Amino acid sequence: MSPQAFLEWSTKKGKDCGLVFVANSPFGTKEKVKLIVLAGSSGIGTLGAAKALIEDFRYLEPFQSDDCVYGVVQCWYTKTANSATRTFKDFRWRFRKGGRWPIRVKENKNPKR
Repeated sequence: MSPQAFLEWSTKKGKDCGLVFVANSPFGTKEKVKLIVLAGSSGIGTLGAAKALIEDFRYLEPFQSDDCVYGVVQCWYTKTANSATRTFKDFRWRFRKGGRWPIRVKENKNPKR
């Protein structure tokens, strides 16, 4: 999509995705450190990953048996015509491995957490 076409485009149902990754003592270190990686396919996906981390940090703590916890969030946004700004609306976990209450895609009918 050209920059001009993007400016003219509008949507009330925009979708994006983000990734959350949390590891305790990564790379074999014995130090008590935590590695957190947030990524998205655009700014909205990254924002959704950050909101998921903030809201659900209790569920993202790796258990001793887990090397890490990671998951994918789906995000929704709106965008008006003649604007480059998108407005974040909400996120939902689509998948999460490790930690408390893992989420698998088949099981995720509508859970917020």
